[in-house]
Amino acid sequence: IYYGFADASMSVNGEPPTSGQRIALLGILIFIFSLIGAFIGMAYGAGEGDVRAVYPGKLTSLDALLSGKLFSTNVARSILAGGATAGAMLLVQNVALFATHAMCPVDDHDLVSSLIAAFPLGEAFSDTALNALAIAAFGLLMPIALLRPRVRKEWIFYTLLPLFSMLCAAIWWADSSAWRNFIISVLVPIAVACVPFFYGDLLASISSIVAFDIVGKLIYRSAVSPYWARISAPVVYVGIVFLLMEVYFAWRGRTYQEGEVRPLYARFLAERLALRAEIGAARQAQLRLLPDRPPSMAGLSIAGSCVPAREVGGDFYDFYALDDHRLGVFLAEGGNRELGSAMAIALAKGYLLYATRLDLSPVEILRRLREALSTTLHDENAGVSMLYAVIDTRAATIRFARAGDSPRLVINGNPAVEELAASRANEMAIQHGLAMLAPKDALVFYTDGLAVQIAEEKRERVDRFLAKTASKMRDGSAAELHAAIFKAAIKRKHEAPPDDVTAVVVRLEEPRERAMEVVA
Repeated sequence: IYYGFADASMSVNGEPPTSGQRIALLGILIFIFSLIGAFIGMAYGAGEGDVRAVYPGKLTSLDALLSGKLFSTNVARSILAGGATAGAMLLVQNVALFATHAMCPVDDHDLVSSLIAAFPLGEAFSDTALNALAIAAFGLLMPIALLRPRVRKEWIFYTLLPLFSMLCAAIWWADSSAWRNFIISVLVPIAVACVPFFYGDLLASISSIVAFDIVGKLIYRSAVSPYWARISAPVVYVGIVFLLMEVYFAWRGRTYQEGEVRPLYARFLAERLALRAEIGAARQAQLRLLPDRPPSMAGLSIAGSCVPAREVGGDFYDFYALDDHRLGVFLAEGGNRELGSAMAIALAKGYLLYATRLDLSPVEILRRLREALSTTLHDENAGVSMLYAVIDTRAATIRFARAGDSPRLVINGNPAVEELAASRANEMAIQHGLAMLAPKDALVFYTDGLAVQIAEEKRERVDRFLAKTASKMRDGSAAELHAAIFKAAIKRKHEAPPDDVTAVVVRLEEPRERAMEVVA
C-alpha cells in the first residue's frame, strides 16, 4: 500500500506521471512484490511442515493471529516476549557500538531517502515488514527445512542455523559504514531472530525482528534529525498504548490450544504425521514380536521371515517347541490395521505361549484364541486371519487349522487338503486338515502378500511357482528354498512391498539329520 501511494506521487522528469506511466509503475510494483511474495511463501511453505512436526506449538500464536484471535493470550504473550527480546538486543547493540567507538548506525542514504519520501513513516514500516518476513522465512524456516532432515547431531544443527540468520542480516540489516558497525549489525540480529523462536515461538521471533528494526530506526533517525524526532513521538505513544493492551490481554485473554486455531491444511498434516507415527510404532512392535531365530529340532530344517510393507499389514509368525519331536507353527495376517494389528498379534503371541502347553488340537487352539481376542479387543479382531499347525517328526504328520482366506499351507507346492471343522453359532469358519509327510517334503506357510508378489513378478500362481521351486531344490535346506522364494518375490530390495510378505519354510529331513537355518 505504501509503495502504491509512493508511486502515485512520484515525479517523472520533474513532472507528475501520466496515467500510462502510473499504470506501468503499478504493474512493475505488482510484479516485483508478487515475486518477493512467492519467494517468501515458498520459504514459509518449505519450513512450516518441519516446524509443526519437530517443534509442536511454535506456530500456535501465529495461527491464532492469522485466524483473527488478536486479543488472545497466545498472541499477546508472544508479542511481549518478542518486544522484550528486541529491547534487550537494542541495549546490547548500543553498548557494543559505544564500547567499540563505532559510528552512529544511520546510513546517510537511508536517512535522506526517508526525509524526501512522501510518507516517511510508511517507508519505515513497509521496509521493516519486508525485513521481518524475509528474515523469518529465509533465516529460520527454510534453514530448518533444509537442515533438520539431513543433520542428526544437535550441535551441528545449532551451529549451522545461525549462519543463515547471519547471511540474511548481512543482506537486509547490515550497516556497512564501518567494519565495527558491520560486525555488530550482523551478529546481534542472530539473537534477535533465533532466541525468541527457540525459547518462545515464531510469532515471538517475528515480533522481535519488527520491534528491533522499527524502534532502532526511530531512535537513530530521531537522534540526527529533528523532523524524525517530531514524527516519531505519536508512534511512541501508540506503541506504549499497544504494549499496555497486550499486557492486559496476556493476563486476561483467552488461551487457545493448537488444535483450535490450526488451519485446515495443517490439520491434515497433523493427521498424516499421527498416522505415520502410528505406522512407525506398529512396524517396530511387529518386528520386535517376530522370533529372533527358529528353534533347533532334530529332523527339521526351518526358516522364516517377514518383509514389512509401506503401511504395516500386521503379518506375524512364531514357532513353539512343544516337545523334542513336535513343532508348533503359527501365522497371522493382521488386516492392515496398523497399531490395532500389532495389538492383536501381541495378544495372540502371549496367549499361545500358554495355550500350546495344553496339548489341544489346532482347531481348538484357534477357537480359544479367537475367543480370547474377541473378549479382549471387543470384536476388533475380525480382520485377523490365522493358521496354526503342529508338525510331528516322529509320526511324520502335520495337523493344521486355519481361519480366514490367508495364511495358507502348501506341501511341495500342492495345497494341503482340508475340510470345514464343526463350528458353533456365529463363529468364524475354521478349516482343518491332516497330512502324512515324507523325508524332503517342503512345507511352505505364506500370507497373501507373497501370493501378490509372485503373481506380479513371475506372472503365475503362487502354488505353481512353489511346486516348481520345491522340485528344483529338493535337496536344498529350508533356508535355501526360503531364499529362492524371496529372491523371486522381492525384486526391489530397497522398496517396501504394498503388503507384508511373510513365509515360513519347514523341510522334513532324514531322521539322522539335524539342520537349523536362520534367515536374517
